[in-house]
Formats: sequence, structure tokens, C-alpha cells
Amino acid sequence: MIGATAGATIASIAALLVATSSGAAKSDDLVVEKLKDGTTLVYAHVAGRDVAVRFVVRAGGEDDPPGKAGLAHILEHLVFHGTYDAPEGVMFERAWGAGGSLNAFTTDLATVFVLDVPTSSFASLTPSFLAMVTSPALPFAQFDREKGVVGAEAFDRPDIISVE
Repeated sequence: MIGATAGATIASIAALLVATSSGAAKSDDLVVEKLKDGTTLVYAHVAGRDVAVRFVVRAGGEDDPPGKAGLAHILEHLVFHGTYDAPEGVMFERAWGAGGSLNAFTTDLATVFVLDVPTSSFASLTPSFLAMVTSPALPFAQFDREKGVVGAEAFDRPDIISVE
């Protein structure tokens, strides 16, 4: 269940993004808006392009507690296991079915959730994407599995990922 503040934020973001994607914004200029809850929304209109949504959480590997390196990255993975309303895989299926993609990455400073979809699917997919990111089920039964996945990624890219 989405809390009132998160729900209002999701509604505000979705409403603004839907309005701008429908042609309300005709400029190629960058628009930055700060919502009442502190969320920063950045919109750039690029004519003829699919819609790219990035939800940036200003917490990354640098914020991992001592002795828990990789925790932010594991949390990123757990978010993709669904919400209480939409089980694991539903958001991926919807994005791929629409010809889009869903991804994420964690850096030292941030965790970024990515949705790229055709303009025609934006209004129907964005609220589910935002719900996934802001109200994940976080199935900690999957923690060890995701720790292994992140560990395998660390093996492939030890310069950017570590797990303790």
C-alpha cells in the first residue's frame, strides 16, 4: 500500500509527466520542478523520441554502512521483486510488452531506476513504475539470492561494485 505522501508524490509526478508528454510543453528546454515533499522532477522534451523516465534516489554505495558494502546495490535489486499489489515480473512484462525497457544501476552517490517506453505507453506504465520504486515489497527472503547476483556482478566489474 502506498502511503499518503508517497501517493501524492506519485500522482503529482505522473500528472506532470503525462501533461508534458502530451504536448503541453513545446520547448526543448530543461524544466526542473521541486515538489512539496522535496522530490525534484526534471523534464526535457525531445521531439520524436520515446519517453525516458529516471527515478534517482540520492543514496548509493557511499551510503552503505561500514562492513556492509554493496547493500545499496542489493536493495536496488530487491526493488524489482514487485510491490504488494503487483508481484515480481509484472512491471518487466508490461514494459517489454509495450516495446520498452526497465533497468537500474547503483553508483557511489545514487541509485537510478530506468524506464524507457514508447510515448503511447507512457501514461499507462509510469504510475506502476513509480509505485514499484516508491512502494516495493522488498522480499528479504530473496536477499541472499540478490547478494549472490550482486557478488557475480562485482566479480565482472570489481572496479565499480563490491559486496561484503
